[in-house]
Amino acid sequence: MTRLRWILFLLLCDLIPCQAGMVQSPPADSVAARFHRSLELEQNGQINEAIHALNDVATSDYLVVLRLGWLHYQNKAYDRSRGFYEDALRLSQNRSVEALLGVTLPLAAEDKWDEVERAYQRILALDPKQYDANLRLGQIYLNRRDYAAAERHLVTVQRAYPGHYEPNLSLGWTLYHLGRTDEAKTCVMRALMLSPDDASAREGLKLVP
Repeated sequence: MTRLRWILFLLLCDLIPCQAGMVQSPPADSVAARFHRSLELEQNGQINEAIHALNDVATSDYLVVLRLGWLHYQNKAYDRSRGFYEDALRLSQNRSVEALLGVTLPLAAEDKWDEVERAYQRILALDPKQYDANLRLGQIYLNRRDYAAAERHLVTVQRAYPGHYEPNLSLGWTLYHLGRTDEAKTCVMRALMLSPDDASAREGLKLVP
């Protein structure tokens, strides 16, 4: 081995971490370790302890803030949950769809459906074909009997996911109320195939010829 090749070999050895170093656990007080500990506590049903594990972690970390939104939602502290989700959204420079989806959780729990609707509209401004936003907005409009608005969103999600139960069922009911019974029957039949014991699908099937 020439001198130059030997030098390059030694340099590469210094750059490649040893196997033991690659699998070392993070320091016990690091953000990663605290985050993992919080996950373990949540899995054991210890929500308060999972929150406490992150309480004094820097709130400029997006994942930590997003997680605190989720944990406070589970704890039914809806105002705090929403605050953390909105903080996560700001940390993402208002680009995070998942943070906006998180915002909808405490809002829906408190039946603040107008605000839920606005959050979904913000999601669709970022991602016009986003599954949850189109499906839930369609269902909101279906419940309000605004069938034309419901159809716009439900068609979008049902065309992208024709093998999913909820889009087929919700679109089926929407089309039934719009008087388009042949199309409604197709959707309801698909929903029933995907969920044979579903009472809503069975009821819908009775209404279409």
